[in-house]
Amino acid sequence: MISPSKETDICPEDPHTSWRLEDILKDEELASRPSRPPNYQADSEALVALARHMAESPKTILQKLVETALTLCGADSAGVSLEEIYNGEDIFRWRALTGRMSGFLGGTMPRNLSPCGVTVDRQAAQLMQHPVRYYPYIAGLKIPIQEVLLVPFYRGGHAVGTLWIISHDRTQAFDAEDARILGSLSQFAAAAVETVGMVESMGSVQLQLKQAQTKLESALDAGAIATWEWDILNDRLHADAYCARLFSLSLEEADGAPIQRFVDAMHPDDRAGVEQQIQAAIERDAHYEVEYRVKNGPGYRWVLARGKVLRDATGKAIHFSGVVVDITTRKQAEMERETLQQKLWDQEREISLELRQARDQAVAAARAKDDFLAALSHELRTPLNPVLLLASDMAENADYSPEVRAAL
Repeated sequence: MISPSKETDICPEDPHTSWRLEDILKDEELASRPSRPPNYQADSEALVALARHMAESPKTILQKLVETALTLCGADSAGVSLEEIYNGEDIFRWRALTGRMSGFLGGTMPRNLSPCGVTVDRQAAQLMQHPVRYYPYIAGLKIPIQEVLLVPFYRGGHAVGTLWIISHDRTQAFDAEDARILGSLSQFAAAAVETVGMVESMGSVQLQLKQAQTKLESALDAGAIATWEWDILNDRLHADAYCARLFSLSLEEADGAPIQRFVDAMHPDDRAGVEQQIQAAIERDAHYEVEYRVKNGPGYRWVLARGKVLRDATGKAIHFSGVVVDITTRKQAEMERETLQQKLWDQEREISLELRQARDQAVAAARAKDDFLAALSHELRTPLNPVLLLASDMAENADYSPEVRAAL
């Protein structure tokens, strides 16, 4: 519950007195109290104003409703309490408040400690005097309550909440006309709560959609992916912000420009190929996937475009949408790899040439060595032959000792 205010004294009665619910219920007094005459014109004007407000500002219709109840009944406070389960506990939450109780907007009270619980259970209007006598929990509000008049409202045939007004002044008492006005407004309360629920649900869905869109845009941006849609019949291409940046266009230029504006941003050598791919996709439902360069700042960036053609019932191409992926990094890596591969091939060719040259040199050297040895052998054998013959003859001469012949 919201922190209470500083106002004091709730009830002048003895706090030790034991009170029953019947002691504070004053429903029967409504019929006997003097009652002002109905003002049906004011009721009608109020309902018309509420209907207009619901159409124009549905989020605040409950607040407008309690303000209307406060004005028509001349109450000090008014509010709408809606039953709900919170943290496993059955409670009533103050969904709209005005008057002296407005500071407790959004606050809660346990169902079994709230006058709203009795009103919903009995499914009838309840008038209570000094409710704090039976509901001591109310003392925590620190605001005196003389009378509270509550009426239930329904959703799907079940009472789900209450519309109520409070008198904080001991001289003011509610009458049958107040009960009639609240009864009329309570019928509107059910529709108002339903409307607020729908608005909140729609807001939640819209928030989820916005969050999903933000996530998608972040994922697309992180993945360097741009989206585009081409209205073929009107020749208007709508591109997202990232696509506009890729093609060096402003958001205004990229939103509804003719497709030629995007083609003109492509590299002159790539345009013809891209236009052929587009025509093939439109005329023959060919798969559209093409790589090309697009002017971006002082240079070009490589992109990969993919798309799908949408046709009407007659088979006529009416819409063409797809994505453009920035593949500049990949292309640079491919070109660097090709350059490196070419260098390797060149080095291999150079190494092969050097190896062939080395082999040829080794063969030539071996051949020269053989030639040299052959020549040397021939040149040495010619002067050595007479020496060998002389030494052989002397070795067989008996005039020399055996030792000399052996040495010879």
